[in-house]
Amino acid sequence: MTWWEKAVIPLVYVRLAKRFRFDAVSDPRSPAAAANGQYMLIRREAYERVGGHEAVRGEILEDVALARCIKTTGGRLIFLPGAPWVKTRMYRSFSEMWSGWTKNLYLLYGKDSVQMVATVTELWLLDVLPALVFLGLGVLLALGHGGSSAALGLLGCFLIALWRQWSYTQALTRLGFDPRLAGFKREGAALLGLLLLNSVRVYRFGRTVTWKGRQYATRRSAGGAG
Repeated sequence: MTWWEKAVIPLVYVRLAKRFRFDAVSDPRSPAAAANGQYMLIRREAYERVGGHEAVRGEILEDVALARCIKTTGGRLIFLPGAPWVKTRMYRSFSEMWSGWTKNLYLLYGKDSVQMVATVTELWLLDVLPALVFLGLGVLLALGHGGSSAALGLLGCFLIALWRQWSYTQALTRLGFDPRLAGFKREGAALLGLLLLNSVRVYRFGRTVTWKGRQYATRRSAGGAG
């Protein structure tokens, strides 16, 4: 895996696990529906009852749309982290990853651009900014400037980073990811923030989104919350 895969993909799934809780999606009494198109097992009866992929061919996020169709027609979803059983590689180039998450994130966030911007703010304020401030204060102290205020600031940034790193490690472990991937949290936070903003830009202000050489209209998908 490349560094950008290690940085972005686990972080995306940690964030999405908060929006699509495994227990809620798997609960037949809950309207929550989700799926990961990389690995889906569907009973033939349920698949044919909803019309298969033909029924969702107009959807940009067709895997989630198919899961929603199955659940609303009486089928049951079992939504689990797949790391203990299967491995797959989502993207093989940075540009492919950029296009893929740009296409998906706005829809996965329920078209809620306000929540997406809030996520960017959290990631950049609590993961990216403390690292930059820590570096700046470290240079300042190394040059003999800043005094006790700089030292306290340095300690504060370190404690924030330690807390964020610990909580991210726990989240990775719960999803079955290698906890060592937490070392890429800051790079992931920076890139995911850019991806979220780009996804909002494309859906709110653009006309199409591109995926694997094909263009899909975004206007009919851009309405809703946010």
